[in-house]
Amino acid sequence: MNNRKLQYFLDCMTRYGSDKRCPFCGSSRTVVIDSKAVFARLFECSDCHLYFRHPKDSKEASWIFCQNDYEETDITRNIPAGAQLEEFKKSSFLNSGKDYSDRIQIIKLLCHQDTPIKVVDYGCSWGYASYQFLKVGFSVQSFEISKPMVERGNSLLGLDIKNDVDLLLPDNDVFFSAHVIEHVTDLVEFFQIAKKLLKKGGLMITYCPNGSDDFRSRKPEDFHSIWGMVHPNYLNVDFFKYVFKDVPYLITSSPYKNLDVFGGWNKFDQVVADTSGDELLAVGIIE
Repeated sequence: MNNRKLQYFLDCMTRYGSDKRCPFCGSSRTVVIDSKAVFARLFECSDCHLYFRHPKDSKEASWIFCQNDYEETDITRNIPAGAQLEEFKKSSFLNSGKDYSDRIQIIKLLCHQDTPIKVVDYGCSWGYASYQFLKVGFSVQSFEISKPMVERGNSLLGLDIKNDVDLLLPDNDVFFSAHVIEHVTDLVEFFQIAKKLLKKGGLMITYCPNGSDDFRSRKPEDFHSIWGMVHPNYLNVDFFKYVFKDVPYLITSSPYKNLDVFGGWNKFDQVVADTSGDELLAVGIIE
């Protein structure tokens, strides 16, 4: 067990009896639905249906964690260099594991507009998505909490990633986040930021690991392994239905082969398509 995992284990042990209220809606009606590492538990809020890891992280501890490199097997943190990086830039990150052409196509289908799509890439790491968005003509603002990632992205990709959310301009078409929300300590603030930065009728597009019942039934071992130290939140279809209950939404999951789901959505209905895939996609219209 490495030092970080040992510290996590000790933290779970010493704070086992700490506050168990939902970190999103504040409800005390929470129940254990999974556990691991003896003292770590996954709770479900009976009101908003958020799954959250207990003990919960403080906002300060989460910020410190994000300033350091945690273990990643792909280029999210293991940034390529030299000829490989140049090839990825030239090919728009083809075969890199971070080719966002499918996500770009989904954004185009959802927005369906002739003018350049204004996107906020929130939690952009070192900017591989922002780079691809810019190459296809999107107007992009990028934000990342990790200062080392901001510096690397701005240097390696020539971007203008911000480390201060207050520097982002409002009136955007899309608030985009890919595998960010599962790391966020303050989910209330997360949704408030999205609302502040979007124009009326703008789209909040969120990709994350799928904690829905359909996925758990299909891959129970994967469901158990995904939540934990790095992922304090585990999002599911019922949580997003609660969050977007008063607005039109579209919720589905990977592999997103049926593009008619996106192109055919009228933006008035609340639609839930297949939710058994590995990755969950939730789209809500901000009014």
